[in-house]
Amino acid sequence: VSSVSDQMKIFDTVESAETKVTVIDVRAGLLSSTLQALSNIGFIESAKTGQITLAMFHILGPSIASLEEIAETARFVGDANYFLVKNHINETSFFEWDPATYKSYLRIKDAQEITIPKLNEMTCEQVEVAGVPYVSFVANKNAKGETVNNSFVLRGYVRHWLRRLWDEFDRVKLVDLVSPKPEKNIRQVTG
Repeated sequence: VSSVSDQMKIFDTVESAETKVTVIDVRAGLLSSTLQALSNIGFIESAKTGQITLAMFHILGPSIASLEEIAETARFVGDANYFLVKNHINETSFFEWDPATYKSYLRIKDAQEITIPKLNEMTCEQVEVAGVPYVSFVANKNAKGETVNNSFVLRGYVRHWLRRLWDEFDRVKLVDLVSPKPEKNIRQVTG
């Protein structure tokens, strides 16, 4: 995203592409510089004026450094849809045990929290070994779409985890964000 030619490949088709969602996955430590680049090309301003919809999913880690990045990020995203994502890959608490620390970092106005529930380690490892999306694992399919024999128990864990995850996405109305309902046509009647 720091290269102008790469920015053109990613963003020059945002308004004209049939695909209405573009996902940019930024590794830890590059979020602020990526947001600065988006600001420099006018992407953030386009979101502020309503020309495009920007949703920021800030994946948090259980460290002070990760939480400190929230303030830096918030200054860029402003009125965008800002989601603080607590991904429970282990038994971390994201400092919820210390209300002062928790509130001092997770205080961004209008930011919504999304909690990704913890998936059993063995189950997660088996999905990784299978090399397929979670939905394919549950459907007992490999990368080619062929039927395989994944563990009934592990598929159950993934199915339950996905339901909880989708409930969380429903809670924050994620589908409405990427596929807004059409506005009703209101006709003015004068007499």
